[in-house]
Amino acid sequence: MKLQKWMLIAGASVALMTMSCAKSRAAGGLMDDPQTHTIQGMKYWDKGEYPRARDEFKLAVSLKEGKKYGPAFAGLAMTDAAEGKFKEADDNADKAIDLCGSKCYQGHMSMAILIEFQNKGNKEEVEWWKDAQKEYRKALEIDSTSGELYYRAGHMYKMGYEFRLAEDAFRKNLAIKNGYEEQANTEWALVQKILRAEPGTRVGKRIALVEKITRADIAALFMSELELDRILDKSKVKNYDTDFNAPVDSRTMAVDSNVKIADILDIENHWARNFIQDVQKYRIRGLEPSADHKFYPDLEISRGEYAFFIEDILMAVTGDRTLATKHIGATTSRFPDVNPSSPYYNAICNAVDKNIMDAQLNGEFRALDPVSGPDALLIIRAIKDMRR
Repeated sequence: MKLQKWMLIAGASVALMTMSCAKSRAAGGLMDDPQTHTIQGMKYWDKGEYPRARDEFKLAVSLKEGKKYGPAFAGLAMTDAAEGKFKEADDNADKAIDLCGSKCYQGHMSMAILIEFQNKGNKEEVEWWKDAQKEYRKALEIDSTSGELYYRAGHMYKMGYEFRLAEDAFRKNLAIKNGYEEQANTEWALVQKILRAEPGTRVGKRIALVEKITRADIAALFMSELELDRILDKSKVKNYDTDFNAPVDSRTMAVDSNVKIADILDIENHWARNFIQDVQKYRIRGLEPSADHKFYPDLEISRGEYAFFIEDILMAVTGDRTLATKHIGATTSRFPDVNPSSPYYNAICNAVDKNIMDAQLNGEFRALDPVSGPDALLIIRAIKDMRR
């Protein structure tokens, strides 16, 4: 038995040695080289096509010259990080740093990206971005003219809610014009919008990065960023009966303002539970629970719905209660894409008149379009400015 056990162990060791010492494959053509595969892998990685990216990076390192090609291992580290394989990512990033030395920046860049994927969205007040920043600085010491480094550093700062640093990194990318300018320009415009909105709370900063906000996001923004209690606690604006329903989603739901906070069925374990319960005290039209006692916190909202939600708040801020019915009964619409009979029409007109929301250059309001986090924050900023 001992001999059999020894033979099994020896066999396993030989197998592992064979795998680790596997022969490198020969190139199959002129374009079958580590650099070409790594460049293609990065293109897939930037698109979020991680399995295809991994295939390319593996093809790169399977070549004889690829065994010592640091950028390919950096690509593997980035792919591991994106897929949540942090131990593997750390190993590949270390190998990339060793292979790159002072010749290529990708090793330190991949380590920074690993730190970002490990920590982005962190709910705690942890300044993890400083560790990633150190890696980017090391990478920039190797190549200070790389547009990619400034772009990826800007993205990291953005995910760490350091929007001023992100703005600076994207600006540097655009100034040196050495790769990733298109992506950096898009991100720079987004960060500019966030900075104009000035989110003051961590909740606001988190929602600033959301492409499409939900009912839960709105509840959180109203209570944390707008401080709804300060606006409405002392003078609750009367809800006028305009003969229209106040739907949360005009296609599927009708609200019920008689549902008690304790009876809302779908928020028990939701991250925004407290915000949702707090906002119920103010009976904001459209943000009440539905007739089936659900709030539907993760339902995305449209621009028309958002205009409807803020109408009560506008009346409280301006003291003008005539806004509730000001545009009711119009026979022609000011917007080619909004029917005057829409339950949102009055609110949309008020929002545009008060410069809280904008129509498009062609006159359309696009009431059914989603609302992004930065846009939601900018609207809240405009309302707060009205109070000054």
